Amino acid sequence: MATTGRCWENWIYDDENDNYVLDETDPYICDNWGTFSHKIFSDSDLSISEQELIGFINGTVDQGSFGQIPSSSYYEDQQFVLYETEEITISEGRWNGDILTQSWECYYDWWEDDEVCDSRSTSSYLYRDNFDPQNPEENLIASNGGFDSYDSSDCNYAANCFMSRLDVSLAEGEYIIVIAAQDSYSSGMNFSTTLSNSDGHLHTFSGILDQSYWMNKESGGENIASVEVNEDGNITVYFENVLEADGYHYLAFDEYDEDDDEWNYIDDNDLNNDYNWTNFTCSYWCQDWDGESLLRITLQSNSNDSGDSTYTVAYFDPSDNSLEFVYPELIVGDERTNMPKADYECYECYDEPDYWQHLMKNSTMYRDEEIGSLEAIDNVIIIIEMMDDEGWFNDEESDDGEVYWSGEYYYCEWEGSEDGEDTVWWCTNAASSGDTWDNWWYYCENFEGMWYCTDDFGQNPDYACSADNNHYKEGGRPDMDYCGDDDDPAILDGIVGINDPEDNEPMPMSENMIGVVSDNEGLPLMMGSSFKVHFDDVDESLETHDLYIPIGGDSDDDEKWYVDINLLSGYEVISCEGCEDLVIEGSNAKFNAKGPVTVIFGSRPDCDHTVTIGADGYTFEPAELIISRR
Repeated sequence: MATTGRCWENWIYDDENDNYVLDETDPYICDNWGTFSHKIFSDSDLSISEQELIGFINGTVDQGSFGQIPSSSYYEDQQFVLYETEEITISEGRWNGDILTQSWECYYDWWEDDEVCDSRSTSSYLYRDNFDPQNPEENLIASNGGFDSYDSSDCNYAANCFMSRLDVSLAEGEYIIVIAAQDSYSSGMNFSTTLSNSDGHLHTFSGILDQSYWMNKESGGENIASVEVNEDGNITVYFENVLEADGYHYLAFDEYDEDDDEWNYIDDNDLNNDYNWTNFTCSYWCQDWDGESLLRITLQSNSNDSGDSTYTVAYFDPSDNSLEFVYPELIVGDERTNMPKADYECYECYDEPDYWQHLMKNSTMYRDEEIGSLEAIDNVIIIIEMMDDEGWFNDEESDDGEVYWSGEYYYCEWEGSEDGEDTVWWCTNAASSGDTWDNWWYYCENFEGMWYCTDDFGQNPDYACSADNNHYKEGGRPDMDYCGDDDDPAILDGIVGINDPEDNEPMPMSENMIGVVSDNEGLPLMMGSSFKVHFDDVDESLETHDLYIPIGGDSDDDEKWYVDINLLSGYEVISCEGCEDLVIEGSNAKFNAKGPVTVIFGSRPDCDHTVTIGADGYTFEPAELIISRR
């Protein structure tokens, strides 16, 4: 346990340079220094008056003993949070859906004189089988730090709320949801979590995250000996210890309103420090007290010599003239633990997932034995189903097969709105182009001076160059990249190649996937594609040719690609820069690579003699060959 006082950098004004500089002779200003004493009690669940005092920790914070202690905010990879858990069971099949948590906190606003509810930040974590607070990264499946909801209609329980969403696909089994927050007011932070999908609600739970805090923090002293009230209503307070003239002393009176359950102010006094005080009488203002309500007396004493400050809070009951002292009470909240910093996903900021990347990652994890065959197959099915839900396998056209085109616009501009959607055309019929926008579309064309748009072709960044196309007039649909050639094409002897098909994407292969699961156990799942590259005006008279192949493209650096090259008869691969495990078989070659390669190939000369394997499988035919040098 470190006992500290806070320090600030001491910046002073430099007249010569007309700016502020750090004072090198006295770089820090520190306060809250002096002697301290920590009391150690037996049980924090009891009030201090009921606890057994075990001992003290005494010491001194010197003004010159400067040092730095890091706080939890310095650690970006974890948070010390309040948390609550909820166990759920997926009993049959696989469940695909959202886990959405809304969080808010309500408190009494003295300025507004009303209860106010504001959004408060929470994070959601999902674990498989078990959650260990001492090892919170184990079994963690997903997490999300969430976002504020700016549309009050999204919040079911308060005008403003914070949302944290997990988009998950869960197999049968046991799961634990952890809802966490940094802190809360004494009123506690409310949250409500719902598991739902298109079929409806699976489960809903809610709770309050309460942090520990002290009630009556400024109390604990016993420096009031007795209280007397005379027939005029004057209240005299007698002090156990003399309030000496060297300090500052403050005395306040409040009465309890039982109907409204609140304390109402009566009077307060700064006791003059010119002389010592053994008692004090509140006369004129205290006569407003009804003489029957519970009276709260607060005494604060500060010593100018030591800097010590003590608070005495006592309840005076006029029915029996009894005096009851108030002590700090620890309100124990929820448990805390160090949790990894949650990921961030905006519920309303939708970006289409990279499904192909998911498939490749699944294949890599299976190949590296991070997952088994059944889980890998389940993952493929899930990804294909998600692609189907997003419309990857339909033509994106209207029900009658016709493309729906919008009405005419005077002006459209690609990503024209600075604050709006990206990767779309923004259109307007305003007199001045670009002043206001009426709508946005995925795809637009300019035909005879007017703009026509549709969403039926889906969204594609290459539609930035669709303005001069003629699908609105001629029909059909876009089937190529409109914004220029590949920025990393295949090159043969300096000639840029043209791919056929133009935009080739790897697809899941049936190899090691289709068939009996046990037969494919331990074999990798494969993604593959086949395409041709045309090179115009190649000089066939060259003895060798240099072929640059941009393997990998935008994929991860750790992905390994397996390549088969089939050359025309009469050609052979001579070497390959960047290739691994190169195998040359006549006009064909196989290799793997994690990045671009350069293949050197040339004409293979005609053979004077041919040697083959004999019919028995282990002899040569002919068995002997004599070649004479001429």
